[in-house]
Amino acid sequence: GFPLMGATAKRGVFPLLETDSGNWTGLAFANPNNETALLTLELVGMDGVVKATNKVDIPPMSRSAAVVGDLFSLSDMEAGDYVRFTSNVGLAAVSVSGDTERSWMSAIGARE
Repeated sequence: GFPLMGATAKRGVFPLLETDSGNWTGLAFANPNNETALLTLELVGMDGVVKATNKVDIPPMSRSAAVVGDLFSLSDMEAGDYVRFTSNVGLAAVSVSGDTERSWMSAIGARE
């Protein structure tokens, strides 16, 4: 696994999504706060237009993780798309990508 350490943020962007067949991207969020995080995720196209939105509530001192294809329709995702998030409280956030053959894996933190 990859640790969710470092600064928290109320908003950010995951600039890289794996959309090729056999590859995947997952997102993980940790809520270190004493209140529920009201997380909004947006799938955004290269042109800046929001293609889809998903809302996730993360209880205090908890985490949430999902593969992007489970959050948004794979048919909506194209090369160059990215995920933007906003939350009412600061969250630690990371994006992890890899392939189904388990030959590679990478992780990057969200960018503000």
